[in-house]
Amino acid sequence: MERTLLRVMLVVGIIGASFAVALPASAQVIVVLPGESIHQAVKAAQPGDTIQLTAGVYEDVVAVKTNDITIQGVGSDTNGTILRPPATLPGRCFRGIAGICVLGNFQDGTPVDGVTITGVRAEGFIAAGIISILTANTTFEGNAGIGSQEYGLAAFESTGVTMRNNIASGNGLAGFYIGDTRRARAVVEGNESFDNTFGLFLRDVSLGGVTGNQFHDNCIGILNLDTPGPVRAGRFTIAENTIEHNNAFCRGQGRGEPSTGGSGIVILGGRGNTIQDNVIARNRTSRDIPFHGGVVLVEHASNNTVTGNTLVRNRPNIFTDGSGSGNQVSGNTCTPGC
Repeated sequence: MERTLLRVMLVVGIIGASFAVALPASAQVIVVLPGESIHQAVKAAQPGDTIQLTAGVYEDVVAVKTNDITIQGVGSDTNGTILRPPATLPGRCFRGIAGICVLGNFQDGTPVDGVTITGVRAEGFIAAGIISILTANTTFEGNAGIGSQEYGLAAFESTGVTMRNNIASGNGLAGFYIGDTRRARAVVEGNESFDNTFGLFLRDVSLGGVTGNQFHDNCIGILNLDTPGPVRAGRFTIAENTIEHNNAFCRGQGRGEPSTGGSGIVILGGRGNTIQDNVIARNRTSRDIPFHGGVVLVEHASNNTVTGNTLVRNRPNIFTDGSGSGNQVSGNTCTPGC
């Protein structure tokens, strides 16, 4: 680590003089090479510091508990910065469940604030590639979450989280997850999610925007789920996304859990969402599934607005079980019909 910390002054040569000038006077850039510990660099960092990663494979589990830390890789493709589980998982981050964990103080309830993760490809972790729990104003941008047992990128009990221009695929539950947060003010923008059970899973979370994303080839493109509990799910604006061909079949795993597939957007109990100006196409199934279609409103989904969308050859384009109230469905263009 000592030689790693001494590389701070290499920042001008690695990421450019203009970036160095833009840093606060007290900020440092700590360069970590493959084979060295990202986690130890993060522990040594102070608020405002950047952990700069190069191209190559890192085998590590990283816990971030300091405000205003940036972990910056060089890119999330297979030639970029790749993070994989070490052969022996450490005790940190709940025994290594994720590649990068951004964690608040669980003892006093204080969130960690202002952490940014960018340009990292996290592959094959137990729960998630990158996860935030009890955080504020966390940004995940330009990353990839690939092949985790549950989530690609996830945020629990986190306000002001931004997930922008990331890729998530091959995850057992959801490509992207935001949950358990009242007035989350979440931003999900410009991402691509495919080959997951859910492209985006919004569970027991309220208030946010989902814009300009691509959700394709999942079992469900977007699921907004309200379960019994203190947070009422909903109040999301879901706009200008492309949601197509989410036709994979996912068999229900738990007792009474339904099988899913062939669904673009499912509002299951959620309230007060606006679904507008999306292209929702070819979400269909011939399986015996309780609900499916382009836009699905079930289990007392209420006061949702579905307008201005282009729905093409979903089966059906719009489905409701009639249990909710106050839903407004109008002004959509449907082929063959609404």
